Amino acid sequence: SVGRQPIAAAAGAGQRARLAAVAAPAQQRANSSKPKGDQKKKAPLKHFWQVADNFDYEAQLAAKGLQYVQTEEGEKLLTLDYGPLPEMTLAEYEAVGDLMTGYLQSVMKNRFGMQEIWVGDSANPNGPKVNIFVSDDFFVNTGRCLVLLQGTGACRAGMWARSLCVNENLTVGSMLPMLEFAKATGQSVLIANPNMAKDPLSGVAVPNCGTMSMHCKYIWEHFLSKEKCPATSLSIMAHSAGGRCTATLFKDYRAEFLKRVKCLVFTDAYYHAMFQGISARDASILAAIGIHFKAYK
Repeated sequence: SVGRQPIAAAAGAGQRARLAAVAAPAQQRANSSKPKGDQKKKAPLKHFWQVADNFDYEAQLAAKGLQYVQTEEGEKLLTLDYGPLPEMTLAEYEAVGDLMTGYLQSVMKNRFGMQEIWVGDSANPNGPKVNIFVSDDFFVNTGRCLVLLQGTGACRAGMWARSLCVNENLTVGSMLPMLEFAKATGQSVLIANPNMAKDPLSGVAVPNCGTMSMHCKYIWEHFLSKEKCPATSLSIMAHSAGGRCTATLFKDYRAEFLKRVKCLVFTDAYYHAMFQGISARDASILAAIGIHFKAYK
């Protein structure tokens, strides 16, 4: 069940951060005959970021006996015979997860018109970068902008949890439903990528993205501040460690945050630093615009 709590309520523990996994077309992964967990040696990898935008991720999933189909539960990954997902080694699971990431981000671009932007050091355009996504009306919509922040782990821009995208469906694990919601309500969208600190091609650390909070501060200053974003107001939806990023934004940009952020939605998040040492007035404003959804077993 899911409990609705005021945003000052206790939040669940977040996942431990993991280094970013590189992605590969299925044919470049060697079929592993090793026991699960023994993955010290892998076939040469190729990042899905190196693949053209029209790369056929669905065909590559099909080459592994998998496909995404529309079900009553949502867009779901199934075996071609509609049975349960086969047992996989860790390397095989990573390969499917990587293909899913590419597939999801291609859906974001092709079905929802999201624009992929690579950010890093603006003074070094050829330096290491990480991708974020904005809606096609982001730079012209003067209404409200929806900001989506995932948590830590292997999830990348566009997903709340990679494991849910692979093992459940994209309705549960991805941000696609929020893109549909934003489109229906006339909101522009920005999807950050705060837990990807290294360039996916070079493996070099991305300037201004050393931590999740650093990434989000960079995104605020270069995309969300009133000088950069035409939206009159902002809505922020943050999962898990995304709540900590939201707390950092509140701490460092408090005056503008309180003026422009009109809605805060947290899911199993830890955001409580927002309430440390703030006035009763500010706490009242945050409580009025915020809600925390916490899962219970």
